[in-house]
Amino acid sequence: MANSSSMNGSTGSPTIQPMTTWDELLQWQTPTDLTSQASVAEIPLAQRPALTGMSSLAGFDNGDWQYDPFFTEWSQGGTGQSNTRTAANVYNFSFWQYLDISYYFGHQLLTIPPTVWTNAAHANGVLSLGTLNLNGVSKDGIDQTTVANQLIQIAGYYQFDGYAINDETYSGADWDQKLMSQLSNNGQKNLIVIWYDSPLSGNGGYANELNQQAVPFLEAAGYFQTNYCWGNASYESGINPQSSFDVLKTNFPSDYESWKNRVFSTLDPYCFNTGNCAGCGNCTQPYSGYFFENYKLIQNATEGYLTGIGVYAPAFTMYWCLQSNDQELPDVMTFQNNDQAFWAGTTDYINYQTSCSEQGTTVTPQADQCMAYYIEPRTVILTTPFVTDFNTGEGTFFNIYGATAAENPWNNLSIQSLLPTWRYSQSGSATFDIVFSYAFAYNGGSSLLLSLDSMAAGTSGIINLYQTGITLTETIQVTLIVQDTGTSFLPTLQLAIYLDESTNPVLIDGTAQDVGSGWIGFTYNIPTEYSGSTLTALGLQVSNNTNSSQPIALALGQLKILDTTQSGGTPYLGALTPATVLSWEDFYNNGSAYRVYGVLSGENYLLGIVRNYAYSTAGNILNTSQSNFTSYVVQEVNKFGESTPLT
Repeated sequence: MANSSSMNGSTGSPTIQPMTTWDELLQWQTPTDLTSQASVAEIPLAQRPALTGMSSLAGFDNGDWQYDPFFTEWSQGGTGQSNTRTAANVYNFSFWQYLDISYYFGHQLLTIPPTVWTNAAHANGVLSLGTLNLNGVSKDGIDQTTVANQLIQIAGYYQFDGYAINDETYSGADWDQKLMSQLSNNGQKNLIVIWYDSPLSGNGGYANELNQQAVPFLEAAGYFQTNYCWGNASYESGINPQSSFDVLKTNFPSDYESWKNRVFSTLDPYCFNTGNCAGCGNCTQPYSGYFFENYKLIQNATEGYLTGIGVYAPAFTMYWCLQSNDQELPDVMTFQNNDQAFWAGTTDYINYQTSCSEQGTTVTPQADQCMAYYIEPRTVILTTPFVTDFNTGEGTFFNIYGATAAENPWNNLSIQSLLPTWRYSQSGSATFDIVFSYAFAYNGGSSLLLSLDSMAAGTSGIINLYQTGITLTETIQVTLIVQDTGTSFLPTLQLAIYLDESTNPVLIDGTAQDVGSGWIGFTYNIPTEYSGSTLTALGLQVSNNTNSSQPIALALGQLKILDTTQSGGTPYLGALTPATVLSWEDFYNNGSAYRVYGVLSGENYLLGIVRNYAYSTAGNILNTSQSNFTSYVVQEVNKFGESTPLT
């Protein structure tokens, strides 16, 4: 039996390998073993408010780093390091609030999105797709109904949401259309299917738009992504979102408004960086602003917008100018800075590859030169409880309640927190530098660090953190855990909440208590007079109410929005005997995370954190130097952020 799921022998982390042949795909059978279960993405798709504006798409193509053996471990929750790389510095995406759909592209026949990527996408309400890459693949003798049935079963088992179909060969249009129709309307799990603009649907070449010949492909799939050579350089030729919109309006006159959110006018940063895309014209860096000038063509004064918006291979912020796996990556802070510049536009781009002649020096993006200018952020924070540890999903150590539980580099997108909606929106008389810090953490490997060299007496600043949609009750409570990382000075911290349509915050005072390991907890009770209002946003006002300027270096470790009448019950804590794969299926809750410990000489060693009910003991992700455990302990962390203490 061919099976794409395997366990990495050195780390015990789940790995999913691509399928490279029709035989592998057609012989695949639904696994029944616990080892494969460790690769199932169990986080359900979080709910969002109904989309009222332009839809968005990202295609993740990490090139040579997609599935090489070393990066397979890292991208799916493993460990390891070399002279040029560390498990604590990988391409971990963190701007899910700007996406509706994502797909993970591999240059093989079938790419299943890694477990941790689907988990992170689903936690943020984003659909996660794999890819079927038919380039250069013969379809002779291959029955599309059989292929469709296999693809449906694979997506159902691994719990992802559909496929991007890529076929840049010159035959089989009818075969592809039938396959996509069967996938998108199958009566079992109706999958999201995206057709990528190709010569099959573009009059013998890439149309770079939705044209009339591509309409049957759109109807069969349900979604369509353009090729990348459109925009200002092609405007006079009529290749732009307006022409795609006109085709939609002609073919779907009664419901073109819904169809335009199924067509994505997509750009590729690598195309604009290197000039490799024939017909792009003035191919320059997105840093120059030309890249985003093209997105302006999606906007329309009459219609609001013409199509959805897409970006392909946004990982250029990590891999730009790198040609092979032995080249050094930018450090984690440089990557996150440049990723923030591309998505939020609130930092300068940093030139980290001096050998790359095309790349300029430090560049300040203008207001309309970032993705956030074009896409409204989406939120999944609609009900209580909401818990975040400001954990990006990687680190050089792992803390639990402020105490160090492991000291080695790691990454795991499955346990990435819901991160701040805005990176970063501020107001007031004091302006802060705000970054993710990997020196301090309450739970996980990071925190949100607010810093100011000196804060003048009597000044204050508001940091807006999360967009929400919670209806307030009389029993809503917010808790915040912080640490003063630089001095003994702790500024006044007031919760800033925004209600209904108001743009003016309500400031709420809290009560403080020591929660241990140098961390201080603040409790904020929402006044009952606001019961029934919608909490639309939440932030923090930091004030210096002393008589002198003081340095600020404040780490935010945890934030919770709770209804004190709700309870998560007693979280599971179980002792398990040694086994190749541990299982706690009878006690499993897909809203929880599970810490796995190995017990040796009476000591508990944290080995990993998973979001499903199976864990391979073939190797450790955390505390990698320990082995030969006499027993194991599994500790549930429920959706309230609660766990039963270890005994």
